[in-house]
Amino acid sequence: MDVDPEYSEAGYDTEDDEDVKALQRRGAVLDMEMDGQHEVVVRNFSQMRELALDEPKQYSEVIEIGGYKWRLLIFPRGNANASGKHAYLSVYIEVADHHELPAGWHRSAKFSLTLKNRMGKGRHKREATHTFMEKEVDWGFSQLIQFTELLDESNGFMENDEFTIVVETKVNKDYVELGTGPLLMDYNSRKETGYVGIKNQGATCYMNSLLQALFHLNSLRQAVYEMPVNIEAEYEKPTIPGALQSLFYKLQESEHAVSTRRLTKSFGWNDIDSYHQHDITEFNRVLCDTLEEKMKKTSVEGTIEKLFRGRYINYIQCIHVNFASNRPEFYYDLSLNVEGCKNIYESFRQYVSPEVLDGDNKYEAEGHGKQAARMGIRFDTFPNVLALNLKRFKHDFMTDIVRKVNDRFEFYPVIDLAEFLSHKEADENGEKESTVFHLQAVLVHSGTMQGGHYYAYIRPNEGPNWFRFDDDVVKSATEHEAVDENFGSEEDKYNPHMRLAEIRRRYANAYMLIYVRDTAAKEILSEVSEIPPQLAERLRADEVREEEVRRKREEELSNMQLVIVDAAVLKEHDQSRFDLISPKTAKRTTFKKYHTLNHLKKQLYPDTAPEKIRFWAWINRQNKTTRPSRPYAPKDEDTELALLFRSRRYDSTPTQLYVEFSDREEEPFFDPFDNVSDCLTFFKYFNLRTGEMEYLGSKMFRADQKTGDFAPYCRELRGLPPDAPVVLYEEVKPSMVDLLDLKQTLDGAELGNGDIIAFEDDLPDSEREGLPFESTQVWYETVRSRRKVEFKDKDDPKEVAFTKELSGKMSYEDVSKLVGKEIGHNPQMLRFTGSTDGKPKPSPFRSCDRPILEAMLKSYLGKEKTLYFEKLDMTIEELERKKELDVFWQFPNAKSTDEILLAVDPDDTMATVVAMLQKKKPDLFKGTGRPLVVTHNYCHIAKVNPMTECVAEYIDSYRLRVFVLEAPEEVENLGDGKMALVTNYDLHQYYDGSHRVAEHSNPFVTAVKPGETVKEFKERMRARLEISAKQAEQWKISVMDGGRPTLTSDDHVLFDKVKEVVGLESEHVEVGIQRPKPEYHSYYRSHQDSRSIKFRNQSQD
Repeated sequence: MDVDPEYSEAGYDTEDDEDVKALQRRGAVLDMEMDGQHEVVVRNFSQMRELALDEPKQYSEVIEIGGYKWRLLIFPRGNANASGKHAYLSVYIEVADHHELPAGWHRSAKFSLTLKNRMGKGRHKREATHTFMEKEVDWGFSQLIQFTELLDESNGFMENDEFTIVVETKVNKDYVELGTGPLLMDYNSRKETGYVGIKNQGATCYMNSLLQALFHLNSLRQAVYEMPVNIEAEYEKPTIPGALQSLFYKLQESEHAVSTRRLTKSFGWNDIDSYHQHDITEFNRVLCDTLEEKMKKTSVEGTIEKLFRGRYINYIQCIHVNFASNRPEFYYDLSLNVEGCKNIYESFRQYVSPEVLDGDNKYEAEGHGKQAARMGIRFDTFPNVLALNLKRFKHDFMTDIVRKVNDRFEFYPVIDLAEFLSHKEADENGEKESTVFHLQAVLVHSGTMQGGHYYAYIRPNEGPNWFRFDDDVVKSATEHEAVDENFGSEEDKYNPHMRLAEIRRRYANAYMLIYVRDTAAKEILSEVSEIPPQLAERLRADEVREEEVRRKREEELSNMQLVIVDAAVLKEHDQSRFDLISPKTAKRTTFKKYHTLNHLKKQLYPDTAPEKIRFWAWINRQNKTTRPSRPYAPKDEDTELALLFRSRRYDSTPTQLYVEFSDREEEPFFDPFDNVSDCLTFFKYFNLRTGEMEYLGSKMFRADQKTGDFAPYCRELRGLPPDAPVVLYEEVKPSMVDLLDLKQTLDGAELGNGDIIAFEDDLPDSEREGLPFESTQVWYETVRSRRKVEFKDKDDPKEVAFTKELSGKMSYEDVSKLVGKEIGHNPQMLRFTGSTDGKPKPSPFRSCDRPILEAMLKSYLGKEKTLYFEKLDMTIEELERKKELDVFWQFPNAKSTDEILLAVDPDDTMATVVAMLQKKKPDLFKGTGRPLVVTHNYCHIAKVNPMTECVAEYIDSYRLRVFVLEAPEEVENLGDGKMALVTNYDLHQYYDGSHRVAEHSNPFVTAVKPGETVKEFKERMRARLEISAKQAEQWKISVMDGGRPTLTSDDHVLFDKVKEVVGLESEHVEVGIQRPKPEYHSYYRSHQDSRSIKFRNQSQD
């Protein structure tokens, strides 16, 4: 959630707020004076606790403080899920006359509850601030004090079964806002300002602020409306353009704050993603890049470039010789330094200030050698919409933490950037382009590195009016509030008398600025023309659908689903699933929450007299079984289901009810239930001869009866002779089935309501031989370990070969025989591999370990259901005497590889490896047919290996990797050229100025041709690797000499450069491609979350 750590929000318990505590230690004024106080004496507390079994909450008398009526809401047994020494008294303060107040009322108050101590041992006080309203009439503390501390009279709180709570309140009569926005329930943003806000999904304030800024760039909004979408599929599977159209339409037409759920769904985000706060700059980049891509080949192609794209020149100018290098580059936003700069102009001057390359860092000027030079940028053009990111977050290398820079940094409503242009830019007609920009939006970050909140000040048109957009609330603002109050602070110290509002402003400052060129403002900010009719029709249809979904959701909320368990349901239950029912698979019936138990009787069993039906509460036990617990009292049968299940009296699971029927013809149809002495017991019979378990019935027993008293009832249920011997077990849980001692009492055997007795015929050992199961216990153990297993061929892992339900105790040999029989293969020539998260584990099982099936299906994620098999061309014993070698087959485009595990002898050669690979994958060599073996040594290429080389040193080596690839056509027809190994590399610079080359990616082979320039070589590699021209333009090509790169330029002849650097004697040469490092948009791409922003699901667009 969004957190503004500088102040205590409404409803936040300031007693536990570490930030507020810190402010108190610094002497900040917290305005804690109260309007008045009142003592509430809680008498006969023991009796209150007894009454709480039926009605968990009690109210105090109405008290009046400062002209406002309040009362206490007390839970004598607490309302948190705790018991024993961990249970707490829960007390809340409630607006006593809330039923009499007008619609839309609110009352903002700071209050405290103090337990009075008669022995003067110190107070026990809790305090909080809350805005009371129609939907939240009470607020307080679920853990005011532990019962163990309260009830112990030696602690001084309780005396003669009573204690006193001192209530203090202060109501802010002029209260309109706290921190960031109006809290009036009747406030209507559309009515007051003409605009609506965006709901926060959890931590999406950064996104809401940027979306509002983009929405008010009306030419962008119009372009979004005109983007084509698939109307049929858009509602179920929203795309980014379609979801953005819907959001903008609602912001334009809705009367209330709108949701971004459809938009985040189109990003492929789930609820967890919405609770991660990202960096607003990065989100802007990713969103605009996505829109730019989606607009291609549409009528609005080029909109993003026209609005946001500028250009600057990266230059290097030699100081002493006439040589310069100029490289143009486009930008869509700029990141300006805050630290060390007083205002926006100083920051721009620092941005274009050149760096001198001197000493060891001199520039290699072609034809002039090492030269001192100036390196920097010159602005060539500014975009019509200039997005400026202020670097408010900085990594401190001394402490290795990221801190927020809150320094004062001035920016202005109007700026002129003429001094920063390398020449006067011109528009499309060749006329001089204005360099004057007007401030359109200020995106503010309030908070620290650890947490914060974003909101935006926006000037929606060319007029002077500013508005503050803070999630779902919009209100008018002044230019002073939008600009001057977001410069930051000059001081980094707390004033002892500083108030909370001043402290908050210390941490609230501009993070992103959006300027619009004055001559383009009219076009960019002009009113949106009519929404395309087809789009408007779709969006209105979406609103109708959403309203229908909302209506259905409300209807669902008024319903509840129950599992009704009677004798018929118990008989139909699959006994191999244990217990009495399976809650996840049991049939559910829908009822209204206002229905009662008596209503259920008539609805479910219309032919049975209601008085002959009794419902039982159902509980989930700690041992993960579900059983009936106790019958509902007659007085509860007219209570609404929602209220009945909300009560803690029965500790029931509010989705299941057991139904008991009386077979008596006269009243009383049911004996009064005694929770201590009565015990409802259920009975199952296991047939040893058929190996089947069945449910037979239930009966009420007394806790002082012997377990042996079960035996006559068991014989009666089964229709056995009175003297037939039976063996009785208790089904405690699936993993525990205990033999009963027939001499114990039910109480002594710890039997209670809902317990299950399973019995079998007491057969002699001679008759048990050859039966499916020796006993009921053995059947339980077998069924418990049964698993449904999917078998897959490891060479075809997407397809399930067959599925079997097997015992987890099955031996390795039996699994081999079963699989061999199913697929028609020698069981001795099979190897098995377990799975993790639906994928094969790295290492197969060794047959000598003889794991059982249960062990073969285990992974660190728990129990898996898939087992992979491999068909071998030798026995598993022969294979395990060999060694494993990972070989990587490289595909012709050099972009991907396929890892193949081969079983080799240490004396095998590379030629043997290639032959084995061809046998395993016969369709690999489809081109020239000539295989090459290349080994990659950790961070650089080792060599092109001869086919006669042994594989011994590559077995079990984590540094050496073996690649097999097919020689491309240009290598087969080298002529005077040279074979070259190519890989990517990074150049790392250390503090002492030295460098280290770290090669990465998989190597590939090509030819260096005489007369071919580096630029032509790049284009050939670009086509080979199937990448864009834009990416290839940024490559730097080097000739590698023992891991040391020598850079080339585009006009160099690469063959000549190879000859100059390393010569032509070796069989092959090495060429490196240095790709540019990604530019970080701020010191830390996401100061709130280490994860970068990703839009998934884009294949749908």
